[in-house]
Amino acid sequence: MSIPNVLSALLVTALTAAAQPVVATGGVVNAASYAPEGFPNSGIARGAMFIVFGTGLGPQNLQQTSGLPLGTELAGTSVRISMAGASVDAYLYYTSARQLAAILPSSTPEGKGTVTVTYNGRTSVPAAITVVRRAVGSFTQNQAGMGPAIVQNFTLPGNYALNTLLEPAKPRQIAALWATGLGPIDSLDNVQPPVGNVGSDVQVLVGNLPSKVLYAGRSAQFPGIDQINFEIREGVEGCYVPVALKVGGVVSNVATMAIAASGSVCADATADIKTTDLESLRQTGVSRMATINLTQMRARANVLGTTVEVNLDQGQARFYSRVSRDFLAGLPLRDQTTAIGTCTAYAMRALQQDEIYWVPDDPVNRLGLNAGAVLNITGPDGTRKQLALDANSTGVFESDLGGGFPVATQPVFLGAGTYTVDNGNGGADVGKFQARITIPPLLTWINQDAITDVTRNQALTVTWSGADPATQFVTIAGSSKSVDSTVVGAFTCTERADALTFTVPTDVLAVLPVNTPWTGVGNPTGLLFVGAQPLTDSARFAAPGIDIGSLRYTSQLMSAVSYK
Repeated sequence: MSIPNVLSALLVTALTAAAQPVVATGGVVNAASYAPEGFPNSGIARGAMFIVFGTGLGPQNLQQTSGLPLGTELAGTSVRISMAGASVDAYLYYTSARQLAAILPSSTPEGKGTVTVTYNGRTSVPAAITVVRRAVGSFTQNQAGMGPAIVQNFTLPGNYALNTLLEPAKPRQIAALWATGLGPIDSLDNVQPPVGNVGSDVQVLVGNLPSKVLYAGRSAQFPGIDQINFEIREGVEGCYVPVALKVGGVVSNVATMAIAASGSVCADATADIKTTDLESLRQTGVSRMATINLTQMRARANVLGTTVEVNLDQGQARFYSRVSRDFLAGLPLRDQTTAIGTCTAYAMRALQQDEIYWVPDDPVNRLGLNAGAVLNITGPDGTRKQLALDANSTGVFESDLGGGFPVATQPVFLGAGTYTVDNGNGGADVGKFQARITIPPLLTWINQDAITDVTRNQALTVTWSGADPATQFVTIAGSSKSVDSTVVGAFTCTERADALTFTVPTDVLAVLPVNTPWTGVGNPTGLLFVGAQPLTDSARFAAPGIDIGSLRYTSQLMSAVSYK
């Protein structure tokens, strides 16, 4: 069986830059997960493919290996790993000025060591690497370790179709997940690998629960690339069902796949798309989209023995277009959504120290649309606020609407009632529109005060009341900033409003780092959210020049907690 075209493209992706070899800080990562140093799955496994980011690593234009066997030198580039007095040379897949891909030989000793890159006789300063026996990552279509995974649905003998929103899998169907990092093999890593399972404890978590694994070993054709065949379990459906690997007790990056019992186009009550949207996308190949979100956050924290409550209201909007391939490969329009009854998780570097909740940047292309100079928001009492246009990004608006965090700077704006959004006279791409949404009263987080510490190896149960099952679903989310303040982990779960309780699995909490102790100064480093959002049908609006318009709210209760 041949590797998917999208994975083939991933193996030759490269950037350009100057030719002085410099390995970026934290620039040695698993080629599939991109897991930052500091997470349980961040080591480079023996026999795995890894990526090196930096400058001057190779030629300006990409140079890819021409076939097997892979060599230890390519277009003047070589990579050496030094471990406790021993050195091994990696096998090169491709090289370029700012990015290269290589395979770590299975014979590499384990432990902490260094990587050096040599290009045209110049050698970089050693960069840190941690070599482990196993640390698996799943390849994703956006080539960033999150979003739709590279999964193939088995349809006929020898026929595998790429899993997408338009081509979902069915329960009990066989599928193949592509990954790297299952562990070392007893043969050379630069030639066609042997077929056979690598380890006996590989799990595929579909919807956060194990599915039956049929094969977990090297691809029959591609060195360093692992193929995991599994049977899709019953009981979970949706456009963004989380899928992850668990090897040696460590969970990989969490990606998604589409599952539909009908085997046709998927549907998901938490997403901003409908089946009809996907059918239209299949026909036209491009969609023009608008997402507007009004966020009300009501926070509670214990500061030096005193309970402090803070309110924060924000508004964000994006107007853009995406071609079919980019749309299918990217994160959902609601960047923090997942199939009902499941959880997704992210691991990333904490690049913006003042952020409250982190969501990774999706590298999939979006072409901004001109929707006008300003968005007006009118409250139920007639009070009007405006979302400011980002001067550097077409079609992007964002503003604080009320309150403040950690110190309130203005009165709150959002609450129960009907809100109207308009774009004045419109813009060159998006015509004049007016949209309305009704925000219900906040739900009640019943056990909020009882949760102050979250133990990451124990399941976490939250309970609530007051959400409307006819128009809302409930979200449970959290984030934890690491002790060294360089990485952050975040998770999001969704559930039916009338479920009234949800338990976050330990395999989800396990991706979070231990958070830095919070002293009460600045933003909390460990957060837990319980809130509600509108179901798809409650959030739609129409506008000239837009195919899919979503005006939604996110109503959240938030607590500062410690992740231990």
